[in-house]
Amino acid sequence: MKTKECSRVRKLAKKILTERNDIERFFLESLDHVKQEILLNQLEYKKAANKAYNRKMLEAFSGNAEFPKVRTFNKSDTSTNSVFRDLEAAEKLAQPSGGGRVDIADLTWEQKEKVLRYLFARMNGTTNSHLLLEVLPLLLLAACYRQHRSCQLPTLEK
Repeated sequence: MKTKECSRVRKLAKKILTERNDIERFFLESLDHVKQEILLNQLEYKKAANKAYNRKMLEAFSGNAEFPKVRTFNKSDTSTNSVFRDLEAAEKLAQPSGGGRVDIADLTWEQKEKVLRYLFARMNGTTNSHLLLEVLPLLLLAACYRQHRSCQLPTLEK
């Protein structure tokens, strides 16, 4: 009887480890996907901003418009009009207001990355207080589960 019980516990433990590995793989793949989307979106924004700036400069050079403000496209702490500052400002503006439900489609890719990092930390049993303070106001843990059933975690069967 005891051997049978030990065997059952081993099988359950093995199943839990397998499911945990699947979940970890899912979160790591999701995190990589979100990082790629962030990089692609930032690259597209930089290209579009550079193109618009060059177009304004050409119009100003031909005398059809005023010269635009000097704009930098390299990351620099001393620049006051940088594309990177635009990206940071967009992240701050995109913070959802408290209360109510949050739709994942309304989040920026950076916010989605924070949510995935938080979920991964929770899954590993560690909570980084800095990360927790950034993610909890987004109210995403519950919203992700409620709105996207495809993200549903597997359940253990008896």
